[in-house]
Amino acid sequence: MGKFDGILLCSDIDGTFLESSDFEGAYKKNRLAVEYFINNGGKFTFATGRYAFYLEHERFSSLINAPACVFNGSVVYDYNCKKILHEKRICHSLSELTKLADDFKSNLVRITASFDAEERSVNYLDSHIFDIYADKSPLKCIYVFDTEKHADQFKESLLSNSKMNNCYASKSWDIAVELTDINATKGDAVKFIKQITQCNTLVTIGDYENDIPMLLKADIGAAVGSAVPSVKAAADITVCPFADGAVSELINILDKKFS
Repeated sequence: MGKFDGILLCSDIDGTFLESSDFEGAYKKNRLAVEYFINNGGKFTFATGRYAFYLEHERFSSLINAPACVFNGSVVYDYNCKKILHEKRICHSLSELTKLADDFKSNLVRITASFDAEERSVNYLDSHIFDIYADKSPLKCIYVFDTEKHADQFKESLLSNSKMNNCYASKSWDIAVELTDINATKGDAVKFIKQITQCNTLVTIGDYENDIPMLLKADIGAAVGSAVPSVKAAADITVCPFADGAVSELINILDKKFS
């Protein structure tokens, strides 16, 4: 028996667990804390917008002992058996999704869509690849703009479009708007993972708008100190900025709470 038995901790990656590919500093601090958490009975995994293959790297896979949320909730992937446990696609074709940005084309940098949980996303804007996937429904679609202002305007256009009520639109970084099925958020994914791992307590931590659904579903939702205001407002607690080891601080709080 360990002090963290029955606790599932789900962490965002970028801007929460580490920044970009910086595997020094915050990553090392967080890694040591996660290893301590796991060795004392805790379940740890990531809830990320990245594709499944990204987490195959030893830097991440060695820390995961529960299924992970990838593509921001569209897919729950079990790394032990290399198997998709759950997936949900957007109920619109790629062709329909690209047309949504017609009025913003002059400010659109790219559209990336993901159709396979184990592959990278591909840019389908003005691409010959587009015709192959035009009638298919993606797991996730991201619209990247030249400025934050244009990204915000596009997001507002999606939220006011009644035809898109079956989708969830959120910012994944300042100039990017992400689209998934309305029931395929990080919140839906971590709730599913909690159920299949039979954990009693769900703890989540994130920094950006697409993390809000999982903070709201958690028993303890934490925002990093460098998170955007809307994330801090949705969280139960706020820890230090990611650069100072936000996940490490959260585990230290859990250590005191459950000791």
